[in-house]
Amino acid sequence: LRVASVPPGAKIRVAGRSMGETPAEIQVPPGTTELVLAKKCFDVLVVPVKLPNEPGKRVDVTGTLKRRPRCR
Repeated sequence: LRVASVPPGAKIRVAGRSMGETPAEIQVPPGTTELVLAKKCFDVLVVPVKLPNEPGKRVDVTGTLKRRPRCR
């Protein structure tokens, strides 16, 4: 799974586990339906994930984070 965010540098969590920061290429367990992107001064974003039926097929996921006003 290739994960990107706008802006980059968001922390990636899958099933409560930290998986690094965007942009990243990660392995997720079968049955994963969503991931969470979080970055300071931005709202947390839950991104739906649709895994392919074929193992090994690459999927791209991008989330756009919304900036919180007046956050430094």
